[in-house]
Amino acid sequence: MNEINDFQSHSGSFDPRVRQKLTNVAGEQAIIPDVSLDLRKFPNSETLQAMMGVIVDKANQLTAKFAISGKLGFHDIKALRHTIKGGNEEAEVAAMLLTLVDEKKVNPRTLRYFCKNGVISDAMEKDIRMIFRARAMGQNPNDEYIPTVENSAEGITNTEIGDLFEVKGQKNIYIKAKEDTAEQLKMDKETMIKLFPPAERFANAQTYSGDCYFVATVNSMMENPKTRAHFLKCFEQDGDDVIIRFPNNDFKYVAEDGQMPKSYKHNFLTGSTGMKLIEFAYGQFLENTISQQAIEMQLDAIKTLEEKIEQGATKENLQDLEEKLKRHKNNLERFEKDQKNKTKEYVVALDDYRKPEMNMNEGISLRPISQMNFYRSTTFETPGDFYRGDGGVMEDVFMDFGYKTAKGYSMDDPFIRDLLRDPERFQDYIFTGGTKREGRSNLLRRELIMDRSISMFGAHAYKIQPSVTKDNEIVYKVSNSWNSSHNCILTFEQLEQFFSQIHIAKIDDDL
Repeated sequence: MNEINDFQSHSGSFDPRVRQKLTNVAGEQAIIPDVSLDLRKFPNSETLQAMMGVIVDKANQLTAKFAISGKLGFHDIKALRHTIKGGNEEAEVAAMLLTLVDEKKVNPRTLRYFCKNGVISDAMEKDIRMIFRARAMGQNPNDEYIPTVENSAEGITNTEIGDLFEVKGQKNIYIKAKEDTAEQLKMDKETMIKLFPPAERFANAQTYSGDCYFVATVNSMMENPKTRAHFLKCFEQDGDDVIIRFPNNDFKYVAEDGQMPKSYKHNFLTGSTGMKLIEFAYGQFLENTISQQAIEMQLDAIKTLEEKIEQGATKENLQDLEEKLKRHKNNLERFEKDQKNKTKEYVVALDDYRKPEMNMNEGISLRPISQMNFYRSTTFETPGDFYRGDGGVMEDVFMDFGYKTAKGYSMDDPFIRDLLRDPERFQDYIFTGGTKREGRSNLLRRELIMDRSISMFGAHAYKIQPSVTKDNEIVYKVSNSWNSSHNCILTFEQLEQFFSQIHIAKIDDDL
């Protein structure tokens, strides 16, 4: 038995309705359908075990196929084959994932950065098994993903926290937010499936934009069943369009037809449309926020200079102040004029705290976007691309999504060390982390290689899920932003070894 199956929170067992019917078919597994058979046409659960035999048998062929096409690297192939060779439930899930990738239901990046002894995330595994269970029973997976019930009370009774359902006669769907509570979202079933298809909704991977801090944080909110409702409430259907809002502010982004802008091509995450949209919208939100901050700071600087001039000064100082005032006003005029252009040319340089950088001579520091692209491996088309994609802070993202008391801690902080070793409080928080700026040079990315076999890279952001094994051992399921659906398993000592910071948000705090 692989250690993967020892986790209490691991959703490895089949749905009881299916498992009960499979107990007597083990002796018939040698008689399996042809691999070319359409798996979606299996009429009932008795065939599921045979179907698993087909899928696992085909998994190595698919691994080779993806390797030849360049979609997998050497480490990915080795880790996948090691997992499949295990012959356990984790092997089944990996094989089913390979099948979904082959069917173009999930992006191939979901197979990247696999860890040799890692596990597919609980949320992703639950969706994968749901899809194949529905197929085996001759059902549409979307109807199990979002089942139809008579009333909300029935939906609450028959679902788990974080699950979706629709009520007959009502347009918008519900999500079970707490044990006895469901909240109605502002979208219908069709729109939800369009934005967040099953499995693909958890198969998100950062590409070449430097926003691992954002990807890790939104994945932690989407994957945690207790915070999923709050995250999905950022989306609102308006006819064919989708409106995205962030809590506690007036900003909104309208996605026409619920799609990314057609002209947009550069370096957004791979995965569900909903995640791409919220990544793009967050850049627009930052652009709006930072631009307003820059203008206000420049106006304050101008006011201060004017007051100094009014108060009187020596002839030499007066001339210097007047020249500075002129440069400040010219810089403000240039920025405000650029803000009115459809194609903006300038960004505001940011300091270490992600605030507009100010200097004594001109005030806000303006830089051409083309200049900011020069030394980077990506292309910023808009100021929002730059503000979102050139690094950031995880607790800032938590706060922008309404978690007002989110905070980042040094790994040495006594509070965070106690929290990470207290299982009774694990369910009260969402966790992300930043690794140390250590490791050997990585030619393909800015992050440093710490330990490729467990997907540990320096100066990088990760989603973290503390867990307890059946042997009462505390471990940490850690997900690289380059593949949110796969977790490496770390001990506390390894967490100390690789991570410098832990960022948390209390789930029920100030929402």
